Amino acid sequence: MARIEYLSESEIKKFEKAPEFENDIERNYYFTLPTLIHKQTVNFINDESFIILTLMFGYFKVTNKFFELNSFSPIDTKFISDKYQLSTFDSNVTFTSRTIQRYKQLRLN
Repeated sequence: MARIEYLSESEIKKFEKAPEFENDIERNYYFTLPTLIHKQTVNFINDESFIILTLMFGYFKVTNKFFELNSFSPIDTKFISDKYQLSTFDSNVTFTSRTIQRYKQLRLN
């Protein structure tokens, strides 16, 4: 039986990208960490890691899936930096797979 394609190539690419927000009201809603997670993370991770965690949390809240680090929006990273008064995010930072797994696990608990 032939396989039916439901999504076009451009739709598949869009599906694989992190969501795009239209304004800071949406960003504020999705990138506000629950108090418990915020208290746990603010003391033990650096600014860049906190930004990554917050991005992953917000994107997961919207789509129920995780995205590659290279698909994160610079506008979103700047918003989080400003919101939480953090140092700017360096997009060239690489994280180990263990670090990414730890963030995912924290989000799922």
